[in-house]
Amino acid sequence: MSTGSTVLEKTPLTVKLIYFLVMAPFFIYIPISLLKTDLFLFSLDLSLLVCLLFTIFNEKVNGRLFGGKVAIMVFVLIYVLSVLGRLGMDLLNFNIQMITVVRNLLFGMGVFVVASVWIDQQKRIDYITKIFVWGGILTAIYGIRQLLFGFMQFELDRLALMGSSLKEMNVLNRVRITSSFGDPLLFGFYMMICILFYFLARKKGIASSITRKWHPWSLIVLFIGLVFSLTRAPLLGLFCGAILIFLLGFKLRKRTVVTIFIVLAGIILFIGGIDLLVTSKVLATSDNTFLQSINKGAESFWSLTQLVFGDQEDEATYFLVNQSKDARSYFWSFGYSYLLSNPFGAGLTDRTDFTFSIGDTGILSLGLQIGVIGLISMIILVFMVGIYSWFGIKSVPNWNFRSQSYFFLGMWFSIIITGTISSILDSSVMAIVVWTIAAILLNQRRVYKNQIS
Repeated sequence: MSTGSTVLEKTPLTVKLIYFLVMAPFFIYIPISLLKTDLFLFSLDLSLLVCLLFTIFNEKVNGRLFGGKVAIMVFVLIYVLSVLGRLGMDLLNFNIQMITVVRNLLFGMGVFVVASVWIDQQKRIDYITKIFVWGGILTAIYGIRQLLFGFMQFELDRLALMGSSLKEMNVLNRVRITSSFGDPLLFGFYMMICILFYFLARKKGIASSITRKWHPWSLIVLFIGLVFSLTRAPLLGLFCGAILIFLLGFKLRKRTVVTIFIVLAGIILFIGGIDLLVTSKVLATSDNTFLQSINKGAESFWSLTQLVFGDQEDEATYFLVNQSKDARSYFWSFGYSYLLSNPFGAGLTDRTDFTFSIGDTGILSLGLQIGVIGLISMIILVFMVGIYSWFGIKSVPNWNFRSQSYFFLGMWFSIIITGTISSILDSSVMAIVVWTIAAILLNQRRVYKNQIS
C-alpha cells in the first residue's frame, strides 16, 4: 500500500477573479440593460483591484511580470503616463465622464499585469478556453433568438446608446444582432475570438460536447452570430487570423493537401452562392422578416468580399460596400492631420473638434484622446507582444505545444486587424480579451516549462 498522498493544488483567489473577468462580459450587460445602470461594471473594477493588490504583494512576482520582458514594461508605463498626463491637462475642465474614460483606457493594462503573472499554467489556459467556447455558444444562441423573434424593449434601449445602430435598423431595415452584449461590434468581436478558441478547443478535446459531439452545428451557430452582427471588421479579422494559424501550423502531407483543396473549393462555392443570393435579390423582395434578416446578413458578408473583388457602380451597392470604407478613410485622414497640429490630442472628453465618432478611426482614436506619445507607445507595445511571442514560441521544442501557441498568435493578428478598423483598445470589456491573450502569448515558454516539470 502506498504511503504517498496526492495533494490537489487549490486555485488561487486571484486566478478565480481572472476567470470571472473573462466570463463576466458574456452576461453582465443583461442586468445593465434591464436596470439601465452601469453600476454592475463596478464588479469588474473591484475584481481587478483585488487581483492587482494580491499580485503586487505576492513574493513570486519577480521575473513573471509581462513574461519577464522589461521592454514591455517600459512601454506600458509610457502609455499609462500618457493617459495620466492627459488627465492632468484636462483637470481644469474636469467632469465625471473623464473618470469613465480614464478607467476604460487603463483597465486593459491592469488585466495585462495580473494575467501575465497568473495565467502561466496549461490548466488555466484550458479553463479560459472552455469559458470562451461555452460563452460563445450561449451568447450566439441568444443572438439568434433576437434574429428570429425580435428585440426586447430593454435590448432596444441599450442598442439606442450604440451610435447609429438603432437608426440603421429602423431606417435601413438592417437588423444587427447584439446578443447579451448590447452592442453589435462588441458581440462580433467576441464571436471572432470565440470561433478561434473553438478550433483550439477542438484540437485539444476541450468542451468536447460542443466541439466534437455537436460539431459542425455548434460552429455554424457561432458563425451565424458573427455574420448577423453585420460587423465587417471582426469578419476580416477572423479571416486573416485563420490564414495565419493555418500557415504557421502547416505541414505538407497528402491529407493536408487534399484538405486545402476541399477548403478552397468550399470557400469559392460559398462566396459564389452568397454573391448569387445577394445580386439576384431573391430574399430582398420577400415580405418575411426572417428572410429579410438572412438577406442582410448575406449582404454584410458579401460586402466584405466586394471590397476586394467587386465593382461598385450603382448607388445602392456603393452605400452597402464602399460608403463606410470611404468615410473611415476620411476620418483617418482628418485624424492624422489633427494630430500633426495637436500632438497632445483633443482630450479625454472633448469631441467638439470632430464631426464623427472617433471610434471609427480604429487605434488612431487613442491618439485623438491622449496624444501622439500614447498612441505610438501602444502601437509599439502591440507589435512587441507579437514579436516577443514569436521568438518565445519558436524556442519551444515540442511541435504540439507550438501548434497551440500559433492559435493565440492568430488571435493576436485578428485583434490587430480589427483594431485598425474599429476602436477596441479603449473599451474595458474588449480589453479583457485583448490583454489576457497578450499575457498568454508572452507566457507560452513558461507554460511549456511548467507543463513538462
